[in-house]
Amino acid sequence: MDGLSLSLGEDAFNKALEAYCEGFKDEPGENGDSKRTKTDHLNVIVLNIHRGDFVDYTTLISKYLGPYLTNENSYIRARSTLLLAELLERLPDLPMNEKMLKSLVTFFVERMKSDYDSSPACLLALKSVMQNKSRKELLLQLAKTDSMNVIEYMMSTMLTAHHVPALGQSYRYKIYDNIAMLVEDQSYLEYITSGDTLVKQFTDAMEEEKDPRCLLLCMRICRLILENLTVSADSVLKIFNVTVVYFPITFRPPPNDPYGITTESLVSGLTGVFSATPLMAVHVVPLLLEKLRLTSSEVTLVKIDSLKTLQACISHYGVNALIPYLDALRHSLFQHIVSPEEQSIEEEALSVVSSMSRELAKTYATFPLSSGIDQPGSPWSLFTENLLKQSAQEAEKSIDSMLGRASGRIAGAIAASSAPGLNRAMHHFIPLLDRILKKPDGNVTQKDILEGKALSPTQKTATLDLLLLLLNGISPDVDFPRGQNPISNYLDEILSMLMEIVVRKPETGESHKNLEMNIHSSRRLAVQGLEVLISRPPSPLLSDDQMQLVIRELSSGIKEVAIRSSCMSALKKAASVSPQSTKGILEETAPLLLQSVEQEMSVDEPKYQSWALTALSELCTVPDVFDSVVPKLLNLAVVESTNEFSNSPGLIRVLSALGLIVNSNRSYGAGLKNCAESTSESKSIGMIDKLLKGLSGRIDLDKTMSKSLSESCASICRTVVQNIDEETQNATSAATVKLLLSTWDEYSQSEDKYILVETIPRLSLSLGAILGSVKSVDSFSGELESISEILLRLANERQHIGPWAATACAQTVAAILNKCDNELLSSLSDKILYSGLDRQGNKTQGLLAVIEDSQRDIALRENSLYSLVWIFKALAMRSKADGLGDKFVALLHHECTSIRLIAASSFGTVIRSCEEVLNKSSFAKESFLFKQRFFKENFVKLATSLDLPQGCCGGSNGCSSKKSSSGCGSSSSTHEGSGCCKSDPVITEITPSSVLDSRTATLFALTKMLQHVPDSFILNDIEKVVPVLVMALGSKFVNVKVSALSSLWMLVNEDVESLEPHLGTIVPLLLRLVSVSQKHDTILVRAADRVRAIDCLSGIATSLPYPQIFPFKKTIGRGIMPALDDRKRAVRRKAVECKNLWLTLQH
Repeated sequence: MDGLSLSLGEDAFNKALEAYCEGFKDEPGENGDSKRTKTDHLNVIVLNIHRGDFVDYTTLISKYLGPYLTNENSYIRARSTLLLAELLERLPDLPMNEKMLKSLVTFFVERMKSDYDSSPACLLALKSVMQNKSRKELLLQLAKTDSMNVIEYMMSTMLTAHHVPALGQSYRYKIYDNIAMLVEDQSYLEYITSGDTLVKQFTDAMEEEKDPRCLLLCMRICRLILENLTVSADSVLKIFNVTVVYFPITFRPPPNDPYGITTESLVSGLTGVFSATPLMAVHVVPLLLEKLRLTSSEVTLVKIDSLKTLQACISHYGVNALIPYLDALRHSLFQHIVSPEEQSIEEEALSVVSSMSRELAKTYATFPLSSGIDQPGSPWSLFTENLLKQSAQEAEKSIDSMLGRASGRIAGAIAASSAPGLNRAMHHFIPLLDRILKKPDGNVTQKDILEGKALSPTQKTATLDLLLLLLNGISPDVDFPRGQNPISNYLDEILSMLMEIVVRKPETGESHKNLEMNIHSSRRLAVQGLEVLISRPPSPLLSDDQMQLVIRELSSGIKEVAIRSSCMSALKKAASVSPQSTKGILEETAPLLLQSVEQEMSVDEPKYQSWALTALSELCTVPDVFDSVVPKLLNLAVVESTNEFSNSPGLIRVLSALGLIVNSNRSYGAGLKNCAESTSESKSIGMIDKLLKGLSGRIDLDKTMSKSLSESCASICRTVVQNIDEETQNATSAATVKLLLSTWDEYSQSEDKYILVETIPRLSLSLGAILGSVKSVDSFSGELESISEILLRLANERQHIGPWAATACAQTVAAILNKCDNELLSSLSDKILYSGLDRQGNKTQGLLAVIEDSQRDIALRENSLYSLVWIFKALAMRSKADGLGDKFVALLHHECTSIRLIAASSFGTVIRSCEEVLNKSSFAKESFLFKQRFFKENFVKLATSLDLPQGCCGGSNGCSSKKSSSGCGSSSSTHEGSGCCKSDPVITEITPSSVLDSRTATLFALTKMLQHVPDSFILNDIEKVVPVLVMALGSKFVNVKVSALSSLWMLVNEDVESLEPHLGTIVPLLLRLVSVSQKHDTILVRAADRVRAIDCLSGIATSLPYPQIFPFKKTIGRGIMPALDDRKRAVRRKAVECKNLWLTLQH
């Protein structure tokens, strides 16, 4: 700072003062000074004043700043004034008395008048005074006690000291900012005695303002003046005249506007001015009517802005201010609705009609309506009543014409606006609609239609559309006593019209086809009308008898395909409206649907059962319906007398429906508790008990049906157990354990192969769903060893019970183990992994011991490894898998290929989310960030085992990762496929019989883990991961390629730059993958995987700079050609998009 340090003392203070006030009077930069230097000088001054050792405000001004403030040089005066302003802002807590404040305010105001150059600094100082809490209190006290009104004194000077329109933008902004601060603070407003004077001064200052930042402030000030101060009509006119020139707002912000000024903010500001006071109505409404009368084709936006402004002003003006214009507004709005230039104009006009009707209705505080609302000359009559009459007349002339339909939309807008609006709309239109619908509409002649003696299909549809518009005006939020709803007087007539249409059954046959379609279309609309009548809360519109009648007809209607969905939608809403409607559903709808289900239980391809089950599933979201329907559906699946499953094709369909019902009622704890409790409990559904007994019985099903049955039952059991209280969970799990042990004992004693091959596989999924979904295993902790031993023995019978059942057994053991406390976990895991005793006390080998025993049968070792994978996952989630990771890494080098494959897949299994068990929904225990720790630990082990070279292609071809003129993917390449990809030894014939050697198994383990790990983990280790993915993509083993694709696709989207050095290898490998022929079944690459590979190629084209991808343009253009003839349409479509993308690449 030119030798001046931030030091204390009078000498340092004087030097800083002099430097600040005089040091920059020459051209900027001439003395080597900068903005930072100015700040340094200011900091020294502030520091000395803040310490207060030798200077305060009084001493500062009289002794130190005096020569500078009175200097003949205008620059020095301006700088010293700015210094004083800066000190007021930087030292807000510095003591100041009323006398000192008055002197300062007077000084700044007078200086503003007499010294133009010092004016910006004066404005800054006054703002600091007004903002600071303690100084504001002194200022208000001064205004209260002093003869001079200091508030008006400051305000008047700021607006009149100089000709504001001629000042610079920043200067004007400071003035407006200070004025806004005064007029929006109620404490300051008390001392503004003359609003008219302020209006004159401000409108003169604001005249011809064009800067959007200043304009926003000006509009806010105008609005605040009109809202908070008493002003005359002449002052309102002045504000209108000075702001109307900006209507409509045509400002469009420049791109990347740093100030954030938007068209919407300016429109809102101007609308705020126009709606600030009812006195504005006399100026604004004629202006808007004039704009609406414009006929030029280019005024659409003007009309839309005018309508939006009118809508915003209506509620602020009130009825009295709008009375002189109601008739003119009605004519204008009607024309803009029935014959608009654009659809958006009609929509805005309808919004205005709704707002106006709502405002007029406020004058009638109660309903039924006060007398006189429809009397000629009343505000309501001038606008709403006459508009309804006019609309009804046009609708009666031709209800299906554009004019008639637009008139109906007017009636709908008024009906939705308020209770009086709905009542009067019904009064004018319901008799009209009734007359129209009573006309014949069957086999009628065109002559009868033209003469008005008959009804055409379009006229009937338009009539029902209008009726629906009126009914949708019924508010679902406003309650009325029974019989006093706005439509009560017309309810019977409306219900009669709708029911007559719904019950009408059309004649069938080819000659009546068109008529049949028209009748069904009308019936669907009528059902929608009934849906409104029965579903509008809070209080039901219909009586109990009427509700029963409607539900009965809707229930019978769901048998008809033409109106089924409409009827079902209405019934779903009716189910929860009231006790009466729920009763109707239980008495009319549910029995009908259950009958349809029961009648087609033995049918392979049912006509009604599927939709009946879907309908029941939707209705059962209501607790009362759930309690009634679920036991009846369960009895259709499980024969009550024998507790055996019904041996019919409809069994799986019913169980699937029960699964949907249970899943949609997760929050209905009482109902699910009844499902879980034993059938011996009173009022219990006993669903789990019945399902398990059914699964334990003898059923003649093929393997596919048996698996479907097991999966359906398991899904139900899992959902129920996860959503009941812990006490019920414990009782259910205890009963389940008892069933497992008894079933196993029965098998052990009888050695009945049916139990092993049929019963246990069916039970395994449900047993796992129950035991794996409980919060705690304490209720059966004494049986844990027995359970684990039985389930693991069953898992080893994979060839007999099937892979899915064996997996379920292993998952159940893992889920139980995961929830044990630390002591029990350690004990049980040792026995499972190494050695223990069976239920007869015989010593057994643990899973690891079996796998490592070379004398054991290979099938048994494979089965043990399948089970060990899930134990590994359970322990890893608890961070208790010490040493197991090393064991699995070692198994990747096992002599047996199948062992290597299972071990490689296990790394993905451990880290991926499982839907059945070991997840949050099933209350699994999971240590903090276990996935991240597992990934970190095992990625290093696997990568070390893989011995990955440091190369751009992961060692697949030995090229260096450094970019060069011949490096892979180099932007300076001048030929296609340059560098390592030119003679890539990895691109070999892919066959499904490729041997999974140890290196490939390790690579497979890495890609499986990367496939399921969160993206953030990969991105954090991007430099280590990319070579692995590139190497995997070049593997001969197809599964390795496919598992690498998902991670590669993520990198293309998230961090494609990391792939750029490897493009020379990646691009040919992706092309090879998408062009593999499947005609001779040489390889199984799913269409979804081929699509993903093509997406990667497309993503590279859209994400990297042109110079980096240009070398591959022709390569991809040729290489993608085989995919254009792919057997799957999705692949062909993606290939076309990719080819076009690369062909149209431009610099």
